[in-house]
Amino acid sequence: MAGSLLDPTVLSTTAWSGEPLPGAARLALFAVLALAGAAVAATGVMGARERLRPNLFVGIRTAYTLRNERAWYTVHRKSSPWVVASGASFLVGGVGLLLAENPAVQLSSVLAACALTLLLLVTGTVLAHRAARREEDGRPPR
Repeated sequence: MAGSLLDPTVLSTTAWSGEPLPGAARLALFAVLALAGAAVAATGVMGARERLRPNLFVGIRTAYTLRNERAWYTVHRKSSPWVVASGASFLVGGVGLLLAENPAVQLSSVLAACALTLLLLVTGTVLAHRAARREEDGRPPR
């Protein structure tokens, strides 16, 4: 396995060697980012359409959303733009990785995509929870 695409030392040593990722490794990492982004974005679309049923595997699973179906659907509907945007950020990071020849830019593209995805998901979840609780309490939306 040494020297193969699946060898973790290929990615870790390449990032610090000053050499750009080799083509196969770059394509593999792009594929992971693109597929993850598509899965996250699809979850957001399903949440917007109320097609994502309450479950323990996919979606925003908090004590509040798992408490009842109404909370689940409301939070997923209200967070959907944030979730779709977070999925898109993975794809943008993957494209940046593909286009960049500089190893620092390649690494920055991947790390920035991951950080932005996390930021968007957390922000969307917090705002959706607040809006859903306001709606549940009968208070007007902000």
